[in-house]
Amino acid sequence: MRNLVDRCKPTECQRCEVICEWVVHPASCLREGCRYAYSYELDGSIYFGCIAKVFSVEIDTDSFNRQPRRDVYGAIKAQRPPRPECDIELEQAYRAKYSWQECANPTFLQHPDDYAPAAIRLMVNGSPNRRR
Repeated sequence: MRNLVDRCKPTECQRCEVICEWVVHPASCLREGCRYAYSYELDGSIYFGCIAKVFSVEIDTDSFNRQPRRDVYGAIKAQRPPRPECDIELEQAYRAKYSWQECANPTFLQHPDDYAPAAIRLMVNGSPNRRR
């Protein structure tokens, strides 16, 4: 049987009693004109989705057109690691059980951009202007 770590996606952590998940706000994709958003018309309604599949659902734009505010669709669980331009946040189930001392995966709580390849190179190698 595979262990719990193997079953977790890169968008969630279930290593302790607290379940942490990255969620995305798709309304910001429309508002900011994300280059990964696509749309199509079906039966008189216009639907949109994400080419990068950060969120996998396709959503009717009618709600957004009537009320273009941040949480018109609410937050949707990220299905893939978010792109740098995504409006994301960390949701924690059973937050009352969270303790930074008992967190089994503290780097998960950092924004994914903090661990982009350029950021990791900077942490390992230091500033390019640093004397060696």
